[in-house]
Amino acid sequence: MKSLVLYYSYTGTTEKIAKVISEELGADIERVCVEDEKKREGFSSYFFGGMQALLKKEPATKPLSLNPGEYDMIIIGTPVWAGTCAPAMRTILHRYSFAGKRTAFFYTHQGGPGHIEADLLEAVQGSVCVGSLSLCNVVRGWTEAVQQSKTWCKNSILTNV
Repeated sequence: MKSLVLYYSYTGTTEKIAKVISEELGADIERVCVEDEKKREGFSSYFFGGMQALLKKEPATKPLSLNPGEYDMIIIGTPVWAGTCAPAMRTILHRYSFAGKRTAFFYTHQGGPGHIEADLLEAVQGSVCVGSLSLCNVVRGWTEAVQQSKTWCKNSILTNV
């Protein structure tokens, strides 16, 4: 089964987990990039990112080099912003169809996943979701997050191929 890890990462945390999962599954990997992303720090990054997420903005993203339509399994990774997926991932989820595919999600956050599960499931209607992984405080608990990711791959993804 041909698999793709498709992720967005603003600070690099979700990217690190995406690479662990890709290596564990032997999957291709692609980062979603915003066309004109402005890097902010501190409170302003949380404020502007959170507002975009709350307003359900869909920023322009750069074209993907890999076509999700050519994969049987798509593992979607995103940070949680204001209780939902990052706006860049929202753009991708609305741009591509996941119908008939197997999907799985992983998301990184600092305290609460909010309603991200429901939002992601709604975005990939018509797919067969084989699992999700919520990772809290990845930076502080890196070793544990890596182990959780590897275990999730073995128990949820590889058993549902």
